[in-house]
Amino acid sequence: MDLKKDEWIICPALWIDDGEIHANQPENIETGYVVYGNHIADIFFRMTNRKTGKPVNLKEQKLNRVHEGYYTNFNRFIEGLIDH
Repeated sequence: MDLKKDEWIICPALWIDDGEIHANQPENIETGYVVYGNHIADIFFRMTNRKTGKPVNLKEQKLNRVHEGYYTNFNRFIEGLIDH
């Protein structure tokens, strides 16, 4: 195993595409922001709006899309499910 050459999943993540540019995001994310944690449920529990500090209610937000996926050791967000 070579962590410098091989890409590995670190944890589950959500990409919230709000159409805005946010600093310090995975290199393949142009708009929106990525939130990650130990479990998808944990991510939803601790998600807050970066500007207001209030919990994010995805139903009330005018979002382009919410993507489920994974964060990797190459600082990338990968969308979708992984076959075992």
